[in-house]
Amino acid sequence: MGHVDHGKTSLLDALRSTKVADGEAGGITQHIGAFNVPLSSLLADSSGPTSAEGEASDALSGSITFLDTPGHAAFAAMRSRGASVTDVAVLVVAADDGVKPQTEEVINLVKNEDIGLVVAITKCDKPGVDISRVQDELFARGLEVEALGGDVPCVQVSAKTGEGLADLVETINAVAEVRDLRAETGGLPSEGRVIESRVDKGKGNVTTVIVTRGSLKLGSTIIAGKAFARVRQLLSGDGQMLEEAGPGTPVEVTGWKVLPEAGDTVLEASTEEDAKNAIETRKRREERAKEMGDLEAINEKRRVLAEAHILKKKMQDEARKAGQDRAGINAAGLAASASGDVVDGSKILNLIIKADFNGTEEAVSNALAEIGNSEARVKIVETGVGDITDGDLALAKAIDGERFLGIGVAKHR
Repeated sequence: MGHVDHGKTSLLDALRSTKVADGEAGGITQHIGAFNVPLSSLLADSSGPTSAEGEASDALSGSITFLDTPGHAAFAAMRSRGASVTDVAVLVVAADDGVKPQTEEVINLVKNEDIGLVVAITKCDKPGVDISRVQDELFARGLEVEALGGDVPCVQVSAKTGEGLADLVETINAVAEVRDLRAETGGLPSEGRVIESRVDKGKGNVTTVIVTRGSLKLGSTIIAGKAFARVRQLLSGDGQMLEEAGPGTPVEVTGWKVLPEAGDTVLEASTEEDAKNAIETRKRREERAKEMGDLEAINEKRRVLAEAHILKKKMQDEARKAGQDRAGINAAGLAASASGDVVDGSKILNLIIKADFNGTEEAVSNALAEIGNSEARVKIVETGVGDITDGDLALAKAIDGERFLGIGVAKHR
């Protein structure tokens, strides 16, 4: 986790010897990626064999699951989800740039979550960088690294040269051992979290799930939010079909009837009937909450209108006494303003947002919803995940009529 363009994905590329960053739009991550790498493989790639015989030690027989979260300001919700599901956060700070807004955001997220923390200062191969300055900036934000007498481990790394990669892996492993991270695996229903969700032309509704408890198996019935699935496929990060996935394993799950939202908790149900009953209960609870919210909004509207009516009558009485014929018009205008109606002629841009990933749709919608002033503002009519359909085009024409010009598509590569 960390600020945009501080080298998070490049660091992970170096650890798993891939080129993910090259495939991102502008080299910037736009959704959460999850992948699992054996510890022995990480250390072998970083620093050669772990013993004279070339065999990994028993202590390094496990694996690490990495979550690569976006650093751009628009993806704050994704970073929050990443912090809530992880065990150890790696705060990435560029040596040539130092602490930035999203760096501070991650520090605050970690403070609010019961998770371990490792600081990785990247781009240490660049000439003229001042590591002490970065450590001082972290200290000023309340993060005390070991070099300054604190208890937060800090590793200097370079994705370009490979410097410090083995130290980073060993440090993550040490933090995990100190925290004694364990998970129940057998004899209980599986649980997990939806990291991302999308619509795939060949697979249908697909989610990336991190299993947190138990073992998720093919054919299991699971629910997430108001969606359920009978697991049709479990796919590893490299596309291999799995029979089951244990705790800490990131898998792509297919078989969803509708698309769940990123961040939803995944729970295993005994039967499909139990899953449907649970979803119906959740829907009824949400509808009741919405009705209560609507009722409060109606009551508030009535209160404002009543106050406006009293104000209008008072001004009309005063106008009659003063002989001002135009006061009624002014009072009506004031009442309309008090009731919340738009009377200033501000222009509204209606938008329909479609994205390839649920998290991307969420980030774009949140960013656009904040745009506006007294002259123009944005209204998001509908959002969704997947390709643009004829229904989207029909809705766009309906909401904008003759002003409809077309649809712009933003999609990462």
